[in-house]
Amino acid sequence: ARDLLKNIMDCLKDLKDHVEKRNQTGIEKMHKRANELDMEIALYEGMQESKVIYEKMLHCRERLRITSQDVWSPEGGKNIALAVNTTVELKFKHAPEMKEALTLQRKRMEDDRITQLCHAEMLRGGFLKEGDVINTTGLEEAIRSAKAFEMKTQAGKVALRMAINLLALRVGLNDAEETKDKEKWKLVETCISEAGGELGDYDEVKFGSERLANQRQRDAVEDDLYAMIKERNKPKMLSLRERAMELEMHDKWYAKLYPVMVESKEMLET
Repeated sequence: ARDLLKNIMDCLKDLKDHVEKRNQTGIEKMHKRANELDMEIALYEGMQESKVIYEKMLHCRERLRITSQDVWSPEGGKNIALAVNTTVELKFKHAPEMKEALTLQRKRMEDDRITQLCHAEMLRGGFLKEGDVINTTGLEEAIRSAKAFEMKTQAGKVALRMAINLLALRVGLNDAEETKDKEKWKLVETCISEAGGELGDYDEVKFGSERLANQRQRDAVEDDLYAMIKERNKPKMLSLRERAMELEMHDKWYAKLYPVMVESKEMLET
């Protein structure tokens, strides 16, 4: 009886030590020893506590495994953070899955940070109204960071694609603005088309679409005016010049791009 009592007390003492250290193997060994000693769990407070802690440890490890596998899903960042925090609160930071989980959590946080950076830079430095000075530095840096990191989340991949398309539009529009170079404006049209629905609500894309439409209308009016000059059709010429003025083709800047405005005026005065 004395030997049995000593064995039970030693088992409980060792079990408590393993529980405090969150030593899964040690807990399992002591549970096996307790079974060999026919120790009823309900009769020993330490046994009950060890069982609860042990089950929580197993749960933490399982959650770390699952959330690590699912870290790039939409809710992956939040889920792995919860799994890591729960494990830390259990004082089980040495769980075998913890190292990988922490590494993946840091990567997910960086993915989210770069995603937010891309969206923030898309709202800065754009061409939103006449006279704006385009700045591509911040957007270019965000794109470089995203490419170097190799975005894993769907949101990150979409943000990178949007940033690349918007940068192309920003550069193309800056190059085409205040010209009537058809190739440059064709590039702007391509950029707007490739931006698609993802960027459709962005003011910069809407403004670019307006500028493209206005340029196309100026080109059409110019062609029609030259045709009317050739035909010497003054009534039609007057109507076209009214439309040209609505499009600001008589403006001091556009006037040098459209000499047809001077030529048509001179013909009307003769």
